[in-house]
Amino acid sequence: FLTRDKIVKLLHMENIIARRYFYPGCHNMEPYISDTSYRDIELPVTEEKTRTLICLPTGTSIGKEEIEGICEILKDAITNGADISKELRLNHNHKTMKFV
Repeated sequence: FLTRDKIVKLLHMENIIARRYFYPGCHNMEPYISDTSYRDIELPVTEEKTRTLICLPTGTSIGKEEIEGICEILKDAITNGADISKELRLNHNHKTMKFV
């Protein structure tokens, strides 16, 4: 099983700029975090999103070939998540891993 953070790490190792999205959630930043009137509000969907969403490269600087390459990496990550997760743990100091 690959977490969002492991997938972002894998993408970085493939020189793909990706990042956590909605992290941290705005409810965990000022002015909300220090306002005691918000302390008891539960936001389970927001919390889940702050742990799982990824921001991938977008815009005019990315073309069809790059998008297809990112999709192949993500598809491979889904198919081989356990093996990739193990490799990430074993090779955390290596800069590149090729799975596609």
